[in-house]
Amino acid sequence: MRLVREVYVFGSFARGAPQPGDVDLNVEFDRDDRWSSEFVEALSNGYDPRRVFRQALVGRKRGVSFMFEGAGSLTST
Repeated sequence: MRLVREVYVFGSFARGAPQPGDVDLNVEFDRDDRWSSEFVEALSNGYDPRRVFRQALVGRKRGVSFMFEGAGSLTST
């Protein structure tokens, strides 16, 4: 979690939908040598390298969709 810089909520929940289907989160984070090493190890072993972020932010709850490093593609309408 020390690498997480910002978390944005977007999608229907952010727009105030009365019954959103899920919560969409974009996570902006920094990288360091440890992150790079764990990223490569996770990929080498067939694991999702970002699962650490997912579990730290929401545990094993369903109904949360993640985007990573996508703030540049999010636009306000």
